[in-house]
Amino acid sequence: MKLHNKVILITGGSRGLGKAMALGCAAESGEVIITGRSSVPPVWVNDYEHISYFQQDVGSMESTKKVIERVIAQYGQMDVLVNNAGVNRDHLFKNMSLEDWNEVIHTNLTGPFICSKAVLPYFTEQGYGKIINISSAAATRVNIGQANYCSAKAGIEMLTKVLAIELPRLGNITVNCIQPGVFEEGMGEELMSREKVWEKYKPRFASGRPGYGEELASSLVFLASDESNYINGHVLEVNGGLLWV
Repeated sequence: MKLHNKVILITGGSRGLGKAMALGCAAESGEVIITGRSSVPPVWVNDYEHISYFQQDVGSMESTKKVIERVIAQYGQMDVLVNNAGVNRDHLFKNMSLEDWNEVIHTNLTGPFICSKAVLPYFTEQGYGKIINISSAAATRVNIGQANYCSAKAGIEMLTKVLAIELPRLGNITVNCIQPGVFEEGMGEELMSREKVWEKYKPRFASGRPGYGEELASSLVFLASDESNYINGHVLEVNGGLLWV
């Protein structure tokens, strides 16, 4: 019941780690809204009373404002924004097109900017709110072929820190970040499917294994709950001891 009476919006929550986080929040009695670009909700949403799906393009201020307005109209409040939506377009830099660069930067970095900007008036009026950005171990570790992705995720961690200083002046608003390592769900699946690459990567984990979605979800639940009210501007690494760069 850690999230009882809390309304949580998770962008990009229809699959992978977004889905895992949505299920974790719902299990703690949160009212969860997940968003995605598709006009058709994922089938699994129908199995959960406290999870809803809204269509959203995180790269569009108009689309995002409509979603926030709909949440407020339907629930009367919004307590937590989770900026999770992300894409990857991996190529070596010499082969990376401007379109590949722009799409990743726009979705993974400009998207959180737009969503945070759109929800800020409501958080300010309420006098409270939490923004939780989902980064990646790629923010602080070099991954060949991911100049766009690494740059975007490094940017979202610095955005977290700047907003954590600026936004509390407008009310009891905190901004934190979760930096996942490799999980069985989401983009980690692709890495693990490349057997030779994964065998070389796996020894970097002190735990000797990838993470499970529910392990990331528990970290999100903590940051979304009142237990974390005095935590602000923090980047929480959830990676099983991914200490070897």
